[in-house]
Amino acid sequence: MKIEQKSNDCVYITKNGWVYYIDDSTDEQIIEKWKNEYTQADYLKLIKYLELSITAPTKIQSDWCMKVVEELADLFPKNIIEKAKKEVEFYINN
Repeated sequence: MKIEQKSNDCVYITKNGWVYYIDDSTDEQIIEKWKNEYTQADYLKLIKYLELSITAPTKIQSDWCMKVVEELADLFPKNIIEKAKKEVEFYINN
């Protein structure tokens, strides 16, 4: 286990391949977790399923893609998920 205290209110704990982020610097009690390591293939899969969730021809297909996205979301920190959503948005709109 590795513990990195970034401030009195923020800590990263790495254990068994997962990173746990705890932050109370804004009195919001933020707790997140993500895989310690993910691959480019994992990221590209996330992008593809996000795209398919928007462009799928039926709601059933779209819902299935979103379910895969939700499962993949545990692999990534929130900022990476947001980056992926923006990439897909840009791609869809251009």
